[in-house]
Amino acid sequence: MAERASQLTVNSSQFTENEVSPRKVHILPPSYDVEFDRRNPNPALIRKNLETDLGERFNVEISQVEYIFEGPFLKSTQTNEFFIETIKRGIQNRRNYAGTHDRIRELAEFENFNKVQNYLWADDNPDTKVITISPRGPKDSCYQHNFFDLYERTEDGKILMTRYASQMTVDQFKNGAKQIDLNFDSELGIDDLYFLQNPIKTKLTKEEILELFHRDQKALKVEEHRALLFACGPLIDDYIKDPSNNHHRALLNFADDYIFNPEARGELLIRTQNPESMPLYLTQLATRPVRYVVTGCGAQGDIVSMTNNLFYSVADFASFTQRESADTNDFPCPQCGHMIIYGSGTKECPSCGLAATCG
Repeated sequence: MAERASQLTVNSSQFTENEVSPRKVHILPPSYDVEFDRRNPNPALIRKNLETDLGERFNVEISQVEYIFEGPFLKSTQTNEFFIETIKRGIQNRRNYAGTHDRIRELAEFENFNKVQNYLWADDNPDTKVITISPRGPKDSCYQHNFFDLYERTEDGKILMTRYASQMTVDQFKNGAKQIDLNFDSELGIDDLYFLQNPIKTKLTKEEILELFHRDQKALKVEEHRALLFACGPLIDDYIKDPSNNHHRALLNFADDYIFNPEARGELLIRTQNPESMPLYLTQLATRPVRYVVTGCGAQGDIVSMTNNLFYSVADFASFTQRESADTNDFPCPQCGHMIIYGSGTKECPSCGLAATCG
């Protein structure tokens, strides 16, 4: 299969040097793209995105994505798009507001995934795995999550990517990488860009890899995440039937109640099982302020500048568009609670004057 790898070469020079320079910051709506769900009514994909959204809200220790090869390119089992194209769309959508480091990092992500699928396409040994290390960026970067991804083949021929939250430092990542690949650069000064540009191919077992790369012990456990998703099931179902910002706000507030009030979980489950009172309950949840959290897909809660959001990957930006008039659901001003027509083009709150975050 090695000779087929040459088919995978994608030239990152298509993104010109001018696109790496800093641009004017563009103010975006809330990070979860409700309008995208409306335009793409794919229940399985929407459910997966909402579950990922909740996992990132509480920093779940492990998240997974399944890919399949179509020819020499990988695509998620949830979409019909090659993932390399998703990354390219994310890069294009970042052209107007990314800083210098993030623009370079995003090109490194493009190079990274291209290498990952090259390695796995050229080497179909079932023991072959690829590790991608993604340390947080510098302080002014919107990529502040610290994690590593493990790509491996499943018994049915899919490619499973498992993302592990981590507390490892750059030096610890470097030492772990050096133990797997002696050719990995161990000089001082390597940064997040170098790690992304150099995914590691190995035939070590998953257990051996996890002995070298430690997970974040403070992250939300997988079992707890599963229990949360079960509890949120009725709210996710309602959102899928009618994607709206109010349904998304209700889901986030319910999830917070479930995680932070374990003694009330029985009562919460009962409330979601009553179809008669559910509409009123959803309204009550939606009208409450939503706790501000930065996640892999941006800010949940308050509407903030893109420069204040924290992301995992440039692919998270793939569905972002200029959406100022796309959605007309109301949302409360994060400062005073005054209801604003979402997408109305309002530049400041008419009640308290808060700028940029209310429209």
